[in-house]
Amino acid sequence: MNSTKPDVSVIIVAWNVGDLLAECLRSLQAASQDIRTEIVVVDNGSVDRTAQLVERQFPHVRLIVNEENIGFTRGNNLGIKQSSGRYILLLNADTVVRPDTLERLVGFMDETPDAGIAGCKQTYADGSWQPTCHRMICLKREAIVAAGLSKVFPQLVDYGDLPLKATEAFRVDWVGGACLMMRRQVAEQVGLLDESIFIYGEDADLCERARNAGYSVYYLPGVSIVHHRGQSDTRSAELTPSVDYSALRLKFIGRRYVIEKHYGNLKGDFYYAFMVVRIVRMLLQDSVSLLLPQPVSRTRALSVRRRECLAMLKAALTGRM
Repeated sequence: MNSTKPDVSVIIVAWNVGDLLAECLRSLQAASQDIRTEIVVVDNGSVDRTAQLVERQFPHVRLIVNEENIGFTRGNNLGIKQSSGRYILLLNADTVVRPDTLERLVGFMDETPDAGIAGCKQTYADGSWQPTCHRMICLKREAIVAAGLSKVFPQLVDYGDLPLKATEAFRVDWVGGACLMMRRQVAEQVGLLDESIFIYGEDADLCERARNAGYSVYYLPGVSIVHHRGQSDTRSAELTPSVDYSALRLKFIGRRYVIEKHYGNLKGDFYYAFMVVRIVRMLLQDSVSLLLPQPVSRTRALSVRRRECLAMLKAALTGRM
């Protein structure tokens, strides 16, 4: 093995996240003491001087500047092509890694030959847990989600409470792309991220292709990062990530594409129907909530959410989603 070759290439796609990106890069510096690390930042047409911040404060980072937002998927692929590490870590700009995150991820991959892809525990800044390992996107899973029964059948959606209780790494269908490590040979064998997906769903598709090629996908509950979820892909100050319907629309589009790609157009049509059911359910929930006493900020957020939900339902029913 070439001793000068990086152990890991960290690929970060950034869009108007200057302060958060700076925090992320500082955490990577602290986590790179014992790991040969290459960091590639792909700036997707930011207008908040993100690129200038990287150039000024982090001269060791390889910076690629795009004139426009080419999407999360294409941005990551561009960074991967410019990297050379044994492992590739796709990392969101709104994350903070622990001092041992890189070392433990690389160590696990080195010790686990069948591991093609690995993800880890992610929390919000307050320590609360984010679900980041999932069962493959399929009709059964999406029907449960559309009906609002995820909490009734948690094991059929995202492994229930196993990620919280487990102490050892375990195999999953896919892990989220906010922190996803893969062997370079996986990318060389199954290809890069599918650029037909602008954002959302590209991680599930990549993991499915890796599993079909004989690799395993692992979730590491003992390794963690902080993820300020949604800050790197939405710029809404009014709505939290859980109620950001512009992001939800992109998730619907991405998931339908993944289902059609792996299971056929007919199942994609069924998913579209489930999607409409889910939108109607959310619209009804918001309408009822608006009839109840709410803080002004909550009422405002619900009104915006309901308006966007109506627009999304209209687009879905007219085939313009």
